[in-house]
Amino acid sequence: MKENEYRAWDELNKTMSYWTMNDLCAWGEDKEKPNPFDKWMQYTGLKDKNGVEIYEGDIIRQHFGKESEIVGNVIFSGFQYMCTQVVAGKDKTNYFGYNSEDIELDRLEVIGNIYKNPGLLKLGDK
Repeated sequence: MKENEYRAWDELNKTMSYWTMNDLCAWGEDKEKPNPFDKWMQYTGLKDKNGVEIYEGDIIRQHFGKESEIVGNVIFSGFQYMCTQVVAGKDKTNYFGYNSEDIELDRLEVIGNIYKNPGLLKLGDK
């Protein structure tokens, strides 16, 4: 079984830190204490077409040809990850995972995240 992985956005210092469940359970003098006020995001267990790990809060783009694409934000809701996207002022949700029909990982690319690159979400609002 794969260990859970997380990352945390420190708004004050504008930095991202990466943690495993073992780190969170065994931090001490040799490791910085995790900050509960940071914005915490979990790794989905999936990678994009370039091998980049996909986390909650990532902004992803999926290509469907030269002129068609989806740009959205990865969130976790209930028991599954979703990509929310804004199209013409309305939210649209696509579910994705290992068996998803909505998202094809070989066409998916992480292009940023909601904390470092919030303006990227506007690309999907056409």
